[in-house]
Amino acid sequence: MSHSLRGFRVLMGFSFQASRWRATFFLLSGVVMSTTYPVMAYGSKLLVDAAVSRDLAGALTAAVLLAFTVGLGLINALYYVDLLFAVAEKAGAEVDRRLMHVMAGIPGIEHHELPQYHDRLDLLHAERSRLGWMTNATAGLVRVAVLLVLSCILLAQLHAALLFLPLFGIVSFLAGRKAQELQRRAEETSAEPERLRRHLFETATDAHQGKEVRVFGLVDELIRRHHAASDVLLRRRDHADWRSAGLQVVDAIVTALSYVGAIGLVLTLAMRGEATPGDVVLAVGLAAGMNAIIATAVGYGTQFLRVLRVAERYLWLEDYAREARHDL
Repeated sequence: MSHSLRGFRVLMGFSFQASRWRATFFLLSGVVMSTTYPVMAYGSKLLVDAAVSRDLAGALTAAVLLAFTVGLGLINALYYVDLLFAVAEKAGAEVDRRLMHVMAGIPGIEHHELPQYHDRLDLLHAERSRLGWMTNATAGLVRVAVLLVLSCILLAQLHAALLFLPLFGIVSFLAGRKAQELQRRAEETSAEPERLRRHLFETATDAHQGKEVRVFGLVDELIRRHHAASDVLLRRRDHADWRSAGLQVVDAIVTALSYVGAIGLVLTLAMRGEATPGDVVLAVGLAAGMNAIIATAVGYGTQFLRVLRVAERYLWLEDYAREARHDL
């Protein structure tokens, strides 16, 4: 846990060092974005109830609320997207600068001969672009938290049992985390065959080495070895992909059942006269929004964990460089 917190602090530090004000306003823009959907759902409830009761003043008030919320949401979304890429670009440049500084500071050349060093460095090199996106993942989780709190407040006004609806999101989150773990293990265990496959491909297609390959008749042998390495690589990664797909199926079934159950409960209350037509509209909007919240939470949560995993590889490189300098 402490290692993950350290990685989080380091990556967020890159964003705020590169562009402090943009990173701050980006997080605030995410909070504003998360309030628009619950407000629109509640405004729709007010509009339907006012229309049913023929309340012109109430209908106009609800319409103004909806129009203002939509306008604010559109303007905020433009700034959110602009800040998103601006912060990621500047943070990415800071990451590249730090990586060059750390790698150039490792004394000696012995580490270039270590296979375990190459395995980790290849994985870090392949995913270093993710290191600049920690602020985006954090903003997404902040949006999810605000959306969840506001949605629960509105759900509690309809029926206390609807507060259990967000709990079904735990299944989605656990499924997403497990799928991410499967992908991580597949990438780590296939790092060596991937490096071998890439080396064989470069050897066979390089202009200078290609001459020797053809002179000594090694084309068929290189192709055979390339196919063998690719088979190992694809087998491991395909196995992880299929298991991840199975988890997504379970997630979809649980999400659909929770959605149907929530709508059915409020419809039953409405038929008994214990809920208004606007409450049904609100329940439909919140239930659909809850599905979106769960999907967003899983997406950003998975991205957050993935970036943290890359951060651990970056921290490994920093620690390795520090220990190498200390041993001199």
